[in-house]
Amino acid sequence: MEKRGQATVYIVIAVVIVAVGLVVFFLTRSSPNAGRQVQLSDVPDYIGDCLETALMEAIYFNSVQGGYFLPPDDSVEFGYAGIPVFYDQGNARMITLDQMKEELARAVEFSVDHCVGDFDDFEKAGFSVSVQEAPKARVDIVPGAVRASLNYPVAVSRGEESARFTTYEREVPFDLIEKYNTIKAAMDLQMAHANDVPLIGFSELAYEKNIKFEVINIDPNTFVFVFEFPDSYKELKYRYAFAVRYANED
Repeated sequence: MEKRGQATVYIVIAVVIVAVGLVVFFLTRSSPNAGRQVQLSDVPDYIGDCLETALMEAIYFNSVQGGYFLPPDDSVEFGYAGIPVFYDQGNARMITLDQMKEELARAVEFSVDHCVGDFDDFEKAGFSVSVQEAPKARVDIVPGAVRASLNYPVAVSRGEESARFTTYEREVPFDLIEKYNTIKAAMDLQMAHANDVPLIGFSELAYEKNIKFEVINIDPNTFVFVFEFPDSYKELKYRYAFAVRYANED
């Protein structure tokens, strides 16, 4: 058993790490069409590329908030993030894979809308672009990959040219199921240790999976755990964070 007082030796103050992980996303991006003349036929690829970017951003952004795009009410404020409490004095409430899919879809919808902007490259080329509905995404998590489909009706015209594009699909090679199972294993270790920080168990799990973990002491009873995986995107490591709240020690 590892008492919480002993955990102070291992504490890593990682405010900067997590904060940067959030700020890096949803920033202004360069246009994928920069430097070339766009055509009507480029519109679906343009939106599809935004969908792929949005999906990767959603995967990395949501993980810092325990898989959520919008954190649940019972979350710990930490820098720019809201870290959900997965374990509260003996009660576990880890996010499910179905919930993760829904949260990824919400993040994708937000990011796609930001990515396409006002279709400036197409407007500059003389096209009239009309977005007819807000983006609606569906995300599926499968072994070794994450898939997204997007319903986003857009009408485009220039002179006698016109077209309407509606649906787009992208898949990225990212084993989210494997990472979810690793976090589930960490939660199982926490459940087995009740009111203690399972540092030895976490260390053994990290060694087995070739990952790192950080322990952040929020207050005497609340800890944030951040698991860092080797995967990276835009030079940012994939980090999954969740919070634990223990009962008061006598």
